[in-house]
Amino acid sequence: MHKSSALTTLSSDHSAIVTMKTSSSAIWAITTAFTFFSSPVHVAIARRDPWHGSDTTSSSRANNPQYRWGETVATGNKVNLLIKYKPRTLQQTRHSLRYSNKSVRLNMLADIMTNVSKRHKIARVEIAAEDKEDIMFELMMHEDVEMVEEDQIQRKSYFRSHLNRQEFLVYTSLYESSKQNTASTRPNLRRSLMQESQQIGVDLIQAPLVWSTVLKNPDRYNHTSIKVCIIDTGYDYGHEDLPTSGVTSTETIYGSALTDGDGHGTHCAGVIGAIGFNKRGIVGVNPDPEKFTFHISKALNAQGVGTASSLIQGIEGCISSGSKVISMSVGGGPNSSIFRDIYKEAYDEGILIVAAAGNDGTTAHDYPASFPHVVSVGAVDQKGLRADFSNYNDQIEVMAPGVNVLSTAPNDSYNTLTGTSMSTPYVAGVAALVWSCFPECSNNQIRNVLALTAKRMAPNDECDEYTGFGLIQAKKAFDVLDRWGCEAPGEDPIPLSDGGIGGCAQALPDFRNTLNAAPTSRPTPKLFNNTNTSNNNSCNKLQLDLLTDSNAIETSWVLEKVDSGVREKVKSGPPSNMNYSPNTRYSVAASNCLGIGTYEFTIFDMFGDGIVEQGYYSITLNGQVLASNSNFGKSESTNFTIGSFLPRQPASQPTSSPTWRMLFEEEFDSGLGKFITEGREVLHKNSIFGRKGVAFIQVTTAVGKPFLLSDEIEIGGPYTKFKVALTYRTAKFDNGQVLCIEYSPNNATMWNRAKCWSKGVHFENGVWNDDASVFKVEDQGTDTNSLQIRIIVPDGSYMNRVFIDNVTLSGMI
Repeated sequence: MHKSSALTTLSSDHSAIVTMKTSSSAIWAITTAFTFFSSPVHVAIARRDPWHGSDTTSSSRANNPQYRWGETVATGNKVNLLIKYKPRTLQQTRHSLRYSNKSVRLNMLADIMTNVSKRHKIARVEIAAEDKEDIMFELMMHEDVEMVEEDQIQRKSYFRSHLNRQEFLVYTSLYESSKQNTASTRPNLRRSLMQESQQIGVDLIQAPLVWSTVLKNPDRYNHTSIKVCIIDTGYDYGHEDLPTSGVTSTETIYGSALTDGDGHGTHCAGVIGAIGFNKRGIVGVNPDPEKFTFHISKALNAQGVGTASSLIQGIEGCISSGSKVISMSVGGGPNSSIFRDIYKEAYDEGILIVAAAGNDGTTAHDYPASFPHVVSVGAVDQKGLRADFSNYNDQIEVMAPGVNVLSTAPNDSYNTLTGTSMSTPYVAGVAALVWSCFPECSNNQIRNVLALTAKRMAPNDECDEYTGFGLIQAKKAFDVLDRWGCEAPGEDPIPLSDGGIGGCAQALPDFRNTLNAAPTSRPTPKLFNNTNTSNNNSCNKLQLDLLTDSNAIETSWVLEKVDSGVREKVKSGPPSNMNYSPNTRYSVAASNCLGIGTYEFTIFDMFGDGIVEQGYYSITLNGQVLASNSNFGKSESTNFTIGSFLPRQPASQPTSSPTWRMLFEEEFDSGLGKFITEGREVLHKNSIFGRKGVAFIQVTTAVGKPFLLSDEIEIGGPYTKFKVALTYRTAKFDNGQVLCIEYSPNNATMWNRAKCWSKGVHFENGVWNDDASVFKVEDQGTDTNSLQIRIIVPDGSYMNRVFIDNVTLSGMI
């Protein structure tokens, strides 16, 4: 669209309608409207415009009869077209248009086409409105043109601000100082915000719980700085509560991205990353400016309006800057094939794009949010309930706070805005916060884990078109990745874009079901011999050891006697009218005197994710462990019977086995230990995946390089054979790919292959395997004094990952 076409006429009630002339063909017509200031507070509070969800007063249309529905913005009798040309330069495309046919119109177009995006091969051209359909047809028939679309209006996607700017300042000041200020005069805004405000929205999404965990474990969670791109109206560079270090920008026809004539972009930036712990302003989702950086793409003008071409330039700037997350509080665009391809390509490049679902309060699909490779975000109020203006449809994926959101505004000020525009940066901020702690994850995995761990809002704990997977929960997503790794929400497809679906179809449902599933049938009771069988009142002690997580209020348990189908409660916890304390260890005598009979112990978690973080539970009967777990979803039951029986004897005694002497063992509790790697290792501590100890190693590497290579292991003494045993789990292995054990005696340069295991034959991805290789060293007639061992994927690639928990080397005597 021509630069001047974004100009609008301001109505008397501060509302504006953007109009575009329409052709006779309805297929090319587009309509859009927006409001860039809310009505003053003394006006009967604005109603939603049913067209795009913008606020208008009842007099808006009456006062502006010249603006009609269905008209298109144009400069005089001109319109702009976007042309996606085939993979070549614009100069080559111009040459092709000039000489490949006899069209006078296309010949003329070749001289006036300008590049919008070299990356995406998109050009723009201004033409006469009356020639639009004919020219579009001729272009689409040309062999070097892939698509042609009209350059369309894009707009900011906030729903409303209940107060005008002057009232914003007063409201915010009163809100912040209400407890201290009782005078009728309005307090000073800057002074009242000098004591930092932590918004309700930040708490609703659990961001402070992530901050606390990271601060307590700085060595374990060493943030990788992540770049977040905001495509909006700009950024108030130099604001007292916004970062300045590392901020980069992309300018479009609307001027410097580091200024903001509207304030919408600055508001979104504050939600994502307002500086924390500086005793002023607010706290963003990412409060530490050393852990992330901003890139700002100014795709909207000072009235919050832009064009498809300015948006494309903004997206290209985000990608070129190396941004991992793109926050787009914009909407109103068409279901465009050009944009669909752009977002798909960005997804394949590992970028997560988040956009506002829209504020119509209808089933309308707003774009870009409704594209499959974009996360569509709806809004909740300060109580965590769906806002009535939030769009609902089959692409809604997650929800976030979007009502009366207090954030930064130009000129060191602060204001409140409402809309899915505000919800979007909350999700983008959480994605950046979690991803920075687990940088090895992909964009698709981060997207899925945010959906799978969201707090369900739909009936029956389901995902639906009104609220998607629910309210995002930063700590829940963090804990899942911390416990189970990036593959927990599903392995990545190839290409990544195959994983972009959107809505309730986006994430893998089996993972959530695994977390929440209660046993489908009662387990077979475990039987224990009671040595004192003189009467049914024999005493047996059941002990519960419990370490709670940050959400200890969710945890409870009950012990019941279940003889003859009748349930009788023996004991439960916590005590009545009490809750367990967060991150606290408890040792409880569930019963000091259990008689002969059948019992059932059940532990519950109200949220449905078990006991996360470092927490767990364990029950023992007379010192023998009955159950120990943390990943039990909503509940887990253990049945056991105390009786006077003799343990079953084996049918025959096992034959004697060779005597093996342990020579070397590495559990990776403190890192690589005596191993080195030419790849990149990640130490996972306190994970339920660990088969021994408290950690395991994840390694990725280059083609043909050893995943793990040991130091020289001193042998000593004569051994007839050696055995290497290991516990491993793989990810992203193709069928037929092998994992091998190799050894080298006496510091030799030659490696001998002991054994290989093949994916699809011996193991599958995502499953722990306990395997061993027994071999005899052939060492050219010399004694074996030392060995090196290595674990290698001979035909591996950088995509392969191996998780290893325990490696031992033993010698046979």
